Amino acid sequence: MKIHPLQAIFADHTMIASPDTFYASVKEEFMDYIKSGFYQKTPHEAIYICQIKTRSRTHLGIMSCVDIQDYSDGKILKHENTLAEKEQKMMNMILQRRSMIKPVLLTYPPVEELQQFMQEYRDKVKPLFEVKFPESGEKHTIWEVREGSQIKILKNIFASKVPRCYIADGHHRCSTAEYLHKSMKGKKHLDGYDMLFAAFFDFDELQILDYNRVVDIFSDISPLKFMAGLSEKFDIKPIPEARKPAHKFEIILMAGREAFSLSWKKEILDLYKDEVACLDAHLLDLHVFQEILGITDVRVDNRIDYVEGVKGLEGILNKVYKNPNMAGFSLYAVDMDEVVKISDAGQIMPPKSTWFEPRMKNGLLAYRF
Repeated sequence: MKIHPLQAIFADHTMIASPDTFYASVKEEFMDYIKSGFYQKTPHEAIYICQIKTRSRTHLGIMSCVDIQDYSDGKILKHENTLAEKEQKMMNMILQRRSMIKPVLLTYPPVEELQQFMQEYRDKVKPLFEVKFPESGEKHTIWEVREGSQIKILKNIFASKVPRCYIADGHHRCSTAEYLHKSMKGKKHLDGYDMLFAAFFDFDELQILDYNRVVDIFSDISPLKFMAGLSEKFDIKPIPEARKPAHKFEIILMAGREAFSLSWKKEILDLYKDEVACLDAHLLDLHVFQEILGITDVRVDNRIDYVEGVKGLEGILNKVYKNPNMAGFSLYAVDMDEVVKISDAGQIMPPKSTWFEPRMKNGLLAYRF
């Protein structure tokens, strides 16, 4: 991987009364914050070490720029389809801001030399800044690596020990950045589109959570007909209350105030026994959304809403309870081995198949063109 230092911008925290409120609003208010003087630019280029401390654990990684060509050349591997509407919105935002305000989250097999460098640097150097978020209990701390010799060490480690990475979060940002790079190529006044702003956390530093679906079903089909269709695909058991799936190939259906355990029938699973990896999300798209509901393209169909696993069952149930036509599907989390197998095989998961923790904050560090 070819990583590069950047002259980042970051907020003046003496001007921020509530980090939770400020960073939650950066996505919409970034340009106003720039005009109002909230952001300052570092006087020199650097690669950054980022530590995210949550209530349960600590995550340590690197933030830098990386050649967008590495993505085009297949060194940054994707594993999910993107949503066309979201790509268009992302393109508009990048062009308006002339900035990437949130790094793409990339992951890779652990490299002991890199981890040791980060830990030693963290323990002996004063951070550039740290931000505490009372609502989540998180603390984000950033260190600058700005000396040429140390930057060279990091660049060499990535060049020799990290031949490729996997996208954990940011598929839309990667595909949009690649399109913009190709569109802007040769236009000197639009330099900067050849780089992708990225955060690198190795496999051991990340956690994969589930990504769930809430679907408008009963506007088009009766509950009886829908359950009859499901009975051809699943062994169905009513359960006393909603819960998360206990294992792979179990899906929990929430409709109205009722909940059901859905286990794929053997004849369905047998169709995929030779696949690199068989995912509940893929089976759900094909055998339920497409065959029963007639949803032929989940990338563009607005009947489907996605709920991040970090929001828990409540995130699904809140949407189901608000609309009697909605049903929720809680899926078992994909594991890292499946992500790697699918990416290495050049295959693609359905959109919104994985939710990785930790999450990068909009505007904590930004790359401005």
